[in-house]
Amino acid sequence: MSEFTYLGPVVAVGTPSDGLPPLGAARQYCRGEEWREVVSSLMDNASLIVAGVARSEGLVWKIAELRRKNLLSKTIFFLPPTRAANPELLDHLLRLLGANDVALNLAHGQAAIAVSFPAPHHGLLLVSARVAEAEYELALRLPRLADHAPLAREPLGQTARC
Repeated sequence: MSEFTYLGPVVAVGTPSDGLPPLGAARQYCRGEEWREVVSSLMDNASLIVAGVARSEGLVWKIAELRRKNLLSKTIFFLPPTRAANPELLDHLLRLLGANDVALNLAHGQAAIAVSFPAPHHGLLLVSARVAEAEYELALRLPRLADHAPLAREPLGQTARC
């Protein structure tokens, strides 16, 4: 999490049942439905939003809130290491993001690590042949990389491979 100290404090939302909090980001704990109000407020004040991808109603709500607030450009979506090579989860994310007409076929042995939208209607997909800590650390640098990379002219047209 030291990667983001230039942006300010790193805060994550946790549940009271988490037990011992993991090292890294400070945790703000929520009970029941209050998490939505807390997450919405954190979104408003964040320099960067990092969202894990899962098949959950929570992700559906977060994406709707990000779209409503026009905050997709400062959001990175991470696919979990255990499901990064599963194209169904990537397709699910793209459908939730409204990219229904985009068909991405990962090559054999490739995994989708992260998706971001550095500019309206332009997605950046980080694909890797390996799913390890180094690849996720690189994905955390997507906002910095996007600031320096020219954008492709095709929606969702950029792919960075490592």
